[in-house]
Amino acid sequence: SHAVACVLDAPRDVVHNEIFNVGSDSSNYQVRQIAEIIGGLIPGCELIFGDSSADKRNYRADFTKIHEQLPGFECAWNVERGAKELIDIFDRIGFDEELYRFRGHTRIKQIRHLLDTGQIDDDFFWR
Repeated sequence: SHAVACVLDAPRDVVHNEIFNVGSDSSNYQVRQIAEIIGGLIPGCELIFGDSSADKRNYRADFTKIHEQLPGFECAWNVERGAKELIDIFDRIGFDEELYRFRGHTRIKQIRHLLDTGQIDDDFFWR
């Protein structure tokens, strides 16, 4: 929301038709690093990494533009803070594996349910 506020406060000619990567250089993470951060916040969490040799993608997001064009912008969140908030919310609502695997959280499972129960046709239109 801070990035949106900075854009709304900026002169129109600075932000009109522009695209900004929102973040900071310290927020460039590999998926493995994010998993390790989150795993460190969950007691008893065991991380298992598959073979990563097939995926050779390696890039860093560039946040130069947002910091140059919106000098008032600073990140207030990082991966750890966001993960802690989500873990707290999941704990409050009793989010467990059963709820995680529920069809309402996986598009293809929900589509299969709608097809199986006749709520949509084979062209995915509502009946």
